[in-house]
Amino acid sequence: MIQKSDILETLKLHRCGVIPWIRRNNAIFYLLARHAKSKELGDFGGGIRHSETSLQGGYREWMEESRNIFAEEYPSEAYLKGKPVLINEGMAVMFVEVSEEWLETASDLFFKGYTGKKCNNEVSEVVWVDERTFTKMIYSYSRGGSGRSTDMLWKKVQIFFRKSLASNANSSCISRVVLANPVVMVA
Repeated sequence: MIQKSDILETLKLHRCGVIPWIRRNNAIFYLLARHAKSKELGDFGGGIRHSETSLQGGYREWMEESRNIFAEEYPSEAYLKGKPVLINEGMAVMFVEVSEEWLETASDLFFKGYTGKKCNNEVSEVVWVDERTFTKMIYSYSRGGSGRSTDMLWKKVQIFFRKSLASNANSSCISRVVLANPVVMVA
């Protein structure tokens, strides 16, 4: 079920991530992180520390892996409240709408490497993909949407989306998730 990210303040998960997205000319684009070692694409996410809520951990991972380029637009995890989130088997991915100008600037800013807060080198590149490509990557049993071996989703993320979307009736595509009015679930 598509839920509001507020639930991540009380729900303790082992992994949480963020996928920024924008809407331009009736199209939706998603920003994915390319893992430095495997070259696979995925969310900006990782493990939740014992001292963190799932919302805090997802925010921290997003900022670290994106080299803090979104820190001005989203200065704390409080700004993530109310965002759509998919949760399945101890893992969550939040979809966070960002300003349209990120479509042109995210890659350059990522490579310049904002030096404000802690950054890591787990992510080698950020890549925008459109709805069709992202959906192909989720359901592909071979290498990603364009056929390049580097355009494959990280298997754990791919399986997460397949299972999450299968359990969401009438939500087989990601745009229905990000544009949905999430329900509030009582923990």
